[in-house]
Parts: sequence; C-alpha cells; structure tokens
Amino acid sequence: ILPSNISWTKNNIANTDYIVTSQPLYTDDLNIPFKKMYMGSTFSDIDIDLEENQQKVKEQRDTLLEMFRDSNIKGVLSGDHHKSSIKVDPINNNLSHYIFGSISSDLNGLPQSLIQSPRFSVIKLYDNGKLQVEDIEIL
Repeated sequence: ILPSNISWTKNNIANTDYIVTSQPLYTDDLNIPFKKMYMGSTFSDIDIDLEENQQKVKEQRDTLLEMFRDSNIKGVLSGDHHKSSIKVDPINNNLSHYIFGSISSDLNGLPQSLIQSPRFSVIKLYDNGKLQVEDIEIL
C-alpha cells in the first residue's frame, strides 16, 4: 500500500462505520494456521524476497489495525482466509473483525471441509448502522 493511500485512509475514516479489506487484519485470536497467515503467506517454504515482502505487508497491517482501533469504526470485513469467523477486537471491544470463508472445495490439494464447509456470507447493513452477517453453507 502506498503511503499516500494510508494517509488518505487516515484522513477519511472519521465518519466510517465499516471497512472492507481483501485480507483479514486481525488473525491473532484464530487457531493455527490462520493466526500465522497474512497476505502472501503460504504453507510451504518461501524464498527470502517473499518473506521480506510479507514482513512489509505485516507492518502495513499493524499500521492499519492501530489506525482502526483508534477510530470509531465498528467493523473490519475481510475475505480470503478459508474460514469464517467473527472476533471482537481485544484492544477495542467496540470493533469487530468479520472474516468470510471460502466457496472452494479444496485448499492446496486438501478438502476445504477439513477447515470449514464451503460457504458464502450475506451481509445486511441497516439504516440504524447495525450489521448482520449470515453464513450460508454450500452442501
């Protein structure tokens, strides 16, 4: 993420209730391996360039997470983690992290069902600012 984009986000979150990200920012409260995964990570050995880039992504994640925790944002909605969950932030209990699961049938050659059944989520945002998330399993 370019520094100008991080600055833009910081300058525009004052009246924001929810943020949507492609990857979860908060994963520490999830079970292994999900608490160790962030954008670009894999289950296999990685080369040093990817590892350095992942560290930069993690630092950006930390910057964004701190920014969101210090704001009035109610939730961060994210995908691409193969397991749905809703976690209340341990530092700001007014902030929730919504992670949406996968509709795929496998993950790296293993059945998706080992982690969680394939699913998608229906998100409803009401005029009063309340958010409702419903997981729909794909049988």
